Amino acid sequence: MSKIILTLDEASGRDHAGGKGYALARLRQAGFPVPPGFVVTAAALDENEGEMLPSLAAAICDAYRALGKGAVAVRSSALAEDGDAASFAGQYETFLNVAGCDALLTAVRRCWVSLRNERGLAYRRHLGRDESVPAMAVVVQRMVPAAQSGVAFTLDPVSGQGDVVIVEAVAGTGESLVSGQVAPDRYIVRREDAPLEIAGGLLDEERLSAVVNLARQVEAWAAQPQDVEWALDEAGQVYLLQARPITVVPTRNQAFQKKPGFYWTRD
Repeated sequence: MSKIILTLDEASGRDHAGGKGYALARLRQAGFPVPPGFVVTAAALDENEGEMLPSLAAAICDAYRALGKGAVAVRSSALAEDGDAASFAGQYETFLNVAGCDALLTAVRRCWVSLRNERGLAYRRHLGRDESVPAMAVVVQRMVPAAQSGVAFTLDPVSGQGDVVIVEAVAGTGESLVSGQVAPDRYIVRREDAPLEIAGGLLDEERLSAVVNLARQVEAWAAQPQDVEWALDEAGQVYLLQARPITVVPTRNQAFQKKPGFYWTRD
């Protein structure tokens, strides 16, 4: 592959892959179940001056075909995002279930355009960051055929309580959860030594345990509390879609709102 296209198994360095791409590459290279994919590096935007030149389009399509030509997720990955001090979640574009080379190229262009949107610039002003437009990479990953998906917090981001893992789940992909269109099932899994009790909901004991164990493994690897996006397929295989440090109290469209839920206890 060319230097402007790197697989997640190859990518190293935020300067090339952006915040999200670098984080996903590190997680995949550490052995976590991150779906395969590639990064259109920040150099692609710089060297092509924001244009989708034929040589770049061909390289992207070659990388897409190498993934198997199925549906993919296309995510913006600005060099400034998802650091330890602030989360840029939701500030730039993400496209799910993108199928075909033409649709993929369109999604990549739209990610580039989102770099200059007012939402992202306003967030940078709010953080006191340089308002100049940062560089942008784009992450392309094979879509997970999700039966359930959601988020998991390895501490309560409202109270700061650290002896729980909070899991929110919806049927299918997490798009409806992040957008706030669907109220998720919510589970509070306590770390205390007590028997596991189920109170209904989308996730049975085995599936909830898979999500909680993944979240705790990511937390242990990162050595700090994590906000984890996950998906489960029909067979119960859990996938890690994204993980970032818990830096701020999430808003509703960041998939968390304090409300009654299902309470579980486990070892």
